[in-house]
Amino acid sequence: LMKKFLLGVCCSVLSLSAVAQSWQATNLTSVTYLPIACVESHNGDLYATYTNGFNYGMYKLNANQTSWSPVTSNITIAVRDVCSAGSRMYLNSLNSGIYSMIYYSYDNGANVIVDTAGLPQGGGGTTIITSLQYWHGKVIANAGGSGYFIKDTTQAKWKQIDVATKMNGGADPMTVLNDTLYAFDNTGANAFYKSSDWGTSWTQGNANLPADFNANRLSGDPQTGRLYMSGVWSQSTIAGIFYTDNQGASWTQLDMSAYLNKNANNTLQLV
Repeated sequence: LMKKFLLGVCCSVLSLSAVAQSWQATNLTSVTYLPIACVESHNGDLYATYTNGFNYGMYKLNANQTSWSPVTSNITIAVRDVCSAGSRMYLNSLNSGIYSMIYYSYDNGANVIVDTAGLPQGGGGTTIITSLQYWHGKVIANAGGSGYFIKDTTQAKWKQIDVATKMNGGADPMTVLNDTLYAFDNTGANAFYKSSDWGTSWTQGNANLPADFNANRLSGDPQTGRLYMSGVWSQSTIAGIFYTDNQGASWTQLDMSAYLNKNANNTLQLV
Protein backbone atom coordinates (compact mmCIF):
# COMPACT_ATOMS: atom_id res chain seq x y z
CA LEU A 1 0.00 0.00 0.00
CA MET A 2 2.80 2.41 0.87
CA LYS A 3 4.54 1.83 -2.45
CA LYS A 4 1.31 2.29 -4.40
CA PHE A 5 0.53 5.52 -2.55
CA LEU A 6 3.98 7.00 -3.02
CA LEU A 7 3.98 6.05 -6.70
CA GLY A 8 0.71 7.91 -7.10
CA VAL A 9 2.17 10.99 -5.45
CA CYS A 10 5.27 10.90 -7.65
CA CYS A 11 3.19 10.52 -10.81
CA SER A 12 1.03 13.48 -9.85
CA VAL A 13 3.97 15.72 -9.00
CA LEU A 14 5.97 14.83 -12.07
CA SER A 15 2.95 14.85 -14.40
CA LEU A 16 3.86 11.40 -15.66
CA SER A 17 0.55 9.67 -15.08
CA ALA A 18 -1.03 11.11 -18.24
CA VAL A 19 1.69 9.93 -20.59
CA ALA A 20 3.47 6.95 -19.01
CA GLN A 21 1.24 4.00 -19.83
CA SER A 22 4.14 1.55 -19.68
CA TRP A 23 7.87 1.61 -19.10
CA GLN A 24 10.70 0.18 -21.19
CA ALA A 25 14.22 -0.50 -19.96
CA THR A 26 16.88 1.57 -21.73
CA ASN A 27 19.78 -0.54 -20.42
CA LEU A 28 21.77 2.44 -19.21
CA THR A 29 23.35 0.10 -16.68
CA SER A 30 25.02 -1.66 -19.60
CA VAL A 31 27.34 1.32 -20.02
CA THR A 32 27.50 2.59 -16.45
CA TYR A 33 26.58 1.22 -13.05
CA LEU A 34 27.22 4.65 -11.50
CA PRO A 35 24.52 7.01 -10.17
CA ILE A 36 22.62 9.02 -12.79
CA ALA A 37 23.00 12.76 -12.33
CA CYS A 38 20.64 14.02 -15.03
CA VAL A 39 18.28 12.71 -17.73
CA GLU A 40 16.99 15.11 -20.39
CA SER A 41 15.20 14.95 -23.74
CA HIS A 42 16.48 17.26 -26.49
CA ASN A 43 15.55 17.37 -30.18
CA GLY A 44 13.78 14.02 -29.86
CA ASP A 45 16.74 12.22 -28.27
CA LEU A 46 17.38 11.19 -24.68
CA TYR A 47 20.60 12.15 -22.88
CA ALA A 48 21.90 11.03 -19.50
CA THR A 49 24.85 12.03 -17.35
CA TYR A 50 26.37 9.86 -14.65
CA THR A 51 28.54 10.71 -11.69
CA ASN A 52 31.57 9.10 -10.08
CA GLY A 53 32.55 11.40 -7.27
CA PHE A 54 33.38 14.66 -9.05
CA ASN A 55 33.75 12.92 -12.41
CA TYR A 56 30.82 13.01 -14.82
CA GLY A 57 30.12 11.51 -18.22
CA MET A 58 27.39 11.93 -20.80
CA TYR A 59 25.59 9.40 -23.01
CA LYS A 60 22.94 9.54 -25.75
CA LEU A 61 20.28 6.84 -26.20
CA ASN A 62 20.64 5.20 -29.61
CA ALA A 63 17.78 4.83 -32.09
CA ASN A 64 17.30 1.19 -31.06
CA GLN A 65 16.19 2.46 -27.62
CA THR A 66 18.28 -0.20 -25.86
CA SER A 67 21.89 0.99 -26.15
CA TRP A 68 23.83 4.18 -25.45
CA SER A 69 26.78 5.99 -27.02
CA PRO A 70 29.13 8.45 -25.30
CA VAL A 71 28.81 12.08 -26.36
CA THR A 72 32.13 13.59 -27.35
CA SER A 73 32.51 17.33 -27.04
CA ASN A 74 35.05 20.16 -26.95
CA ILE A 75 34.19 20.70 -23.27
CA THR A 76 37.35 20.33 -21.19
CA ILE A 77 35.63 19.54 -17.86
CA ALA A 78 32.99 16.89 -17.21
CA VAL A 79 29.31 17.51 -18.05
CA ARG A 80 27.00 17.40 -15.03
CA ASP A 81 23.65 18.79 -16.24
CA VAL A 82 21.90 18.84 -19.62
CA CYS A 83 19.05 21.30 -20.20
CA SER A 84 17.01 21.46 -23.41
CA ALA A 85 16.31 25.11 -24.26
CA GLY A 86 14.57 25.32 -27.61
CA SER A 87 17.17 25.08 -30.36
CA ARG A 88 19.96 25.20 -27.77
CA MET A 89 21.25 22.50 -25.48
CA TYR A 90 22.60 24.01 -22.26
CA LEU A 91 25.36 22.14 -20.44
CA ASN A 92 26.74 22.64 -16.97
CA SER A 93 30.19 21.25 -16.19
CA LEU A 94 31.93 20.72 -12.88
CA ASN A 95 35.67 20.65 -12.28
CA SER A 96 36.48 18.47 -9.25
CA GLY A 97 34.03 20.37 -7.05
CA ILE A 98 36.05 23.58 -7.48
CA TYR A 99 34.23 25.52 -10.20
CA SER A 100 31.60 25.20 -12.91
CA MET A 101 31.18 26.34 -16.48
CA ILE A 102 27.95 26.82 -18.45
CA TYR A 103 27.83 26.30 -22.20
CA TYR A 104 25.24 26.08 -24.94
CA SER A 105 25.32 24.03 -28.11
CA TYR A 106 23.44 23.99 -31.41
CA ASP A 107 24.68 20.53 -32.39
CA ASN A 108 23.62 18.38 -29.43
CA GLY A 109 26.77 18.95 -27.40
CA ALA A 110 29.42 18.22 -30.02
CA ASN A 111 30.55 21.87 -30.05
CA VAL A 112 29.83 24.35 -27.28
CA ILE A 113 29.93 28.09 -26.62
CA VAL A 114 30.77 29.48 -23.16
CA ASP A 115 27.86 31.34 -21.54
CA THR A 116 28.99 32.64 -18.14
CA ALA A 117 28.84 36.45 -18.42
CA GLY A 118 27.22 37.89 -15.31
CA LEU A 119 27.66 34.77 -13.17
CA PRO A 120 29.81 35.00 -10.00
CA GLN A 121 33.36 33.89 -10.69
CA GLY A 122 35.55 31.62 -8.62
CA GLY A 123 38.14 28.85 -8.74
CA GLY A 124 38.99 29.25 -12.42
CA GLY A 125 35.41 29.44 -13.73
CA THR A 126 32.05 30.30 -12.21
CA THR A 127 30.88 29.45 -8.73
CA ILE A 128 29.52 25.89 -8.65
CA ILE A 129 26.21 25.55 -10.50
CA THR A 130 24.05 22.72 -9.14
CA SER A 131 21.18 22.68 -11.67
CA LEU A 132 19.62 24.33 -14.73
CA GLN A 133 15.96 24.91 -15.65
CA TYR A 134 14.35 26.23 -18.84
CA TRP A 135 10.92 27.73 -19.50
CA HIS A 136 9.71 29.69 -22.54
CA GLY A 137 13.03 31.25 -23.51
CA LYS A 138 14.41 31.65 -19.99
CA VAL A 139 17.24 29.63 -18.45
CA ILE A 140 17.61 29.55 -14.65
CA ALA A 141 20.83 28.52 -12.92
CA ASN A 142 21.05 27.40 -9.29
CA ALA A 143 24.33 28.83 -8.00
CA GLY A 144 24.07 27.47 -4.46
CA GLY A 145 25.03 29.99 -1.81
CA SER A 146 25.30 32.68 -4.49
CA GLY A 147 21.57 32.39 -5.25
CA TYR A 148 19.67 31.97 -8.51
CA PHE A 149 20.51 33.55 -11.87
CA ILE A 150 18.35 33.95 -14.97
CA LYS A 151 18.84 34.90 -18.61
CA ASP A 152 16.91 34.95 -21.83
CA THR A 153 18.63 32.71 -24.36
CA THR A 154 19.00 35.76 -26.63
CA GLN A 155 20.66 37.88 -23.92
CA ALA A 156 24.39 38.12 -23.35
CA LYS A 157 24.44 38.22 -19.54
CA TRP A 158 22.89 36.43 -16.59
CA LYS A 159 21.22 38.47 -13.85
CA GLN A 160 20.62 37.51 -10.24
CA ILE A 161 17.08 36.73 -9.14
CA ASP A 162 15.58 38.12 -5.97
CA VAL A 163 18.14 40.07 -4.04
CA ALA A 164 15.30 41.41 -1.86
CA THR A 165 14.41 38.13 -0.15
CA LYS A 166 18.02 36.89 -0.04
CA MET A 167 17.18 33.51 -1.56
CA ASN A 168 19.93 30.93 -1.37
CA GLY A 169 20.08 28.59 -4.35
CA GLY A 170 21.56 25.89 -2.18
CA ALA A 171 18.73 25.78 0.34
CA ASP A 172 15.74 27.54 -1.22
CA PRO A 173 13.75 25.61 -3.86
CA MET A 174 12.45 27.33 -6.99
CA THR A 175 10.29 26.21 -9.89
CA VAL A 176 8.59 27.67 -12.96
CA LEU A 177 4.92 27.05 -13.73
CA ASN A 178 3.04 28.71 -16.59
CA ASP A 179 5.44 31.67 -16.90
CA THR A 180 5.45 32.36 -13.15
CA LEU A 181 8.40 31.82 -10.83
CA TYR A 182 7.72 30.28 -7.42
CA ALA A 183 10.21 30.04 -4.57
CA PHE A 184 10.38 29.35 -0.85
CA ASP A 185 12.84 31.35 1.22
CA ASN A 186 14.09 28.98 3.93
CA THR A 187 17.12 31.10 4.73
CA GLY A 188 15.19 34.30 5.37
CA ALA A 189 11.62 34.61 6.53
CA ASN A 190 10.40 31.05 5.86
CA ALA A 191 8.10 32.51 3.22
CA PHE A 192 6.60 31.46 -0.10
CA TYR A 193 6.97 33.91 -2.98
CA LYS A 194 5.81 34.23 -6.57
CA SER A 195 6.98 36.46 -9.41
CA SER A 196 5.23 37.10 -12.71
CA ASP A 197 8.07 39.22 -14.13
CA TRP A 198 10.90 36.66 -13.93
CA GLY A 199 12.30 37.74 -10.59
CA THR A 200 12.19 41.53 -10.86
CA SER A 201 9.46 41.79 -8.20
CA TRP A 202 7.92 39.27 -5.80
CA THR A 203 4.75 38.89 -3.75
CA GLN A 204 4.43 36.76 -0.63
CA GLY A 205 1.69 34.16 -0.16
CA ASN A 206 2.33 31.98 2.88
CA ALA A 207 -1.36 31.80 3.81
CA ASN A 208 -2.00 28.73 6.01
CA LEU A 209 1.39 27.03 5.81
CA PRO A 210 2.92 26.18 9.21
CA ALA A 211 4.87 29.15 10.55
CA ASP A 212 8.08 27.10 10.75
CA PHE A 213 7.63 25.30 7.42
CA ASN A 214 10.94 24.53 5.68
CA ALA A 215 10.65 23.52 2.01
CA ASN A 216 12.99 21.18 0.16
CA ARG A 217 11.21 20.82 -3.21
CA LEU A 218 8.76 22.72 -5.41
CA SER A 219 7.09 21.16 -8.43
CA GLY A 220 4.20 22.21 -10.64
CA ASP A 221 1.79 20.50 -13.03
CA PRO A 222 1.37 22.72 -16.14
CA GLN A 223 -1.83 20.91 -17.15
CA THR A 224 -3.73 21.51 -13.93
CA GLY A 225 -1.87 24.55 -12.61
CA ARG A 226 -1.45 22.80 -9.25
CA LEU A 227 1.75 23.48 -7.32
CA TYR A 228 3.25 20.99 -4.86
CA MET A 229 5.74 21.72 -2.07
CA SER A 230 7.38 19.19 0.22
CA GLY A 231 9.17 19.95 3.47
CA VAL A 232 9.28 19.67 7.25
CA TRP A 233 7.72 21.60 10.13
CA SER A 234 6.94 21.45 13.86
CA GLN A 235 10.64 21.73 14.72
CA SER A 236 11.36 19.25 11.89
CA THR A 237 9.40 16.42 13.49
CA ILE A 238 6.74 16.28 10.74
CA ALA A 239 7.39 15.83 7.02
CA GLY A 240 4.92 15.93 4.16
CA ILE A 241 3.52 17.64 1.10
CA PHE A 242 1.27 20.67 0.62
CA TYR A 243 -0.43 21.66 -2.62
CA THR A 244 -2.14 24.80 -3.88
CA ASP A 245 -4.57 25.44 -6.73
CA ASN A 246 -4.51 29.23 -6.35
CA GLN A 247 -0.81 30.16 -6.68
CA GLY A 248 -0.13 29.90 -2.97
CA ALA A 249 -3.06 31.89 -1.60
CA SER A 250 -4.05 28.79 0.38
CA TRP A 251 -2.56 25.33 0.84
CA THR A 252 -3.91 21.84 1.49
CA GLN A 253 -1.85 19.20 3.26
CA LEU A 254 -1.37 15.86 1.56
CA ASP A 255 -0.80 13.88 4.74
CA MET A 256 2.19 11.53 4.47
CA SER A 257 2.60 10.75 8.18
CA ALA A 258 1.19 7.23 7.89
CA TYR A 259 3.75 6.36 5.23
CA LEU A 260 6.94 7.92 6.63
CA ASN A 261 9.03 6.07 9.17
CA LYS A 262 12.61 6.42 10.39
CA ASN A 263 15.52 6.07 7.99
CA ALA A 264 18.66 3.95 8.51
CA ASN A 265 20.07 6.61 10.84
CA ASN A 266 16.89 6.55 12.95
CA THR A 267 15.91 10.04 11.87
CA LEU A 268 12.77 11.30 10.13
CA GLN A 269 12.25 10.22 6.53
CA LEU A 270 11.72 13.20 4.21
CA VAL A 271 9.69 13.52 1.02
